[in-house]
Amino acid sequence: MPDAELIVPAPAQTVAVQLLNDRIVPPVSSKVPNPRPATFVRVSRAGGGMSNIVTDRPWLIFECWAPTEAEAETLANLVAAHLRAAQFETINDVKLLGWSEAGRASFNDPAVPSQSRWQVTGTLGISAQ
Repeated sequence: MPDAELIVPAPAQTVAVQLLNDRIVPPVSSKVPNPRPATFVRVSRAGGGMSNIVTDRPWLIFECWAPTEAEAETLANLVAAHLRAAQFETINDVKLLGWSEAGRASFNDPAVPSQSRWQVTGTLGISAQ
């Protein structure tokens, strides 16, 4: 039996971090920065998978941290707008194939009372490498 061609998805968190770091001012990372800034975005992959042989559809969470509830919500709205606007753009040789938002919500962390957190969740279409 001949070896099948391997189709490997691009690293979704890395692609999403690069997309947003190119477009917004607060730092965007897959980890909480140290030292912790007043405003930042953390990207996590929470699931999803290949929808066909050429497209990965990762379920992503964008945690938008800021000093106030209004600033965190505004940052979440900005993140969602950039994800929606990036359809068919290319990030590091990876083509984006659309953003399907599941929602935005206030999701404060009681362990961090000095900051507010909003989350944006959804699926980002990413071409396989």
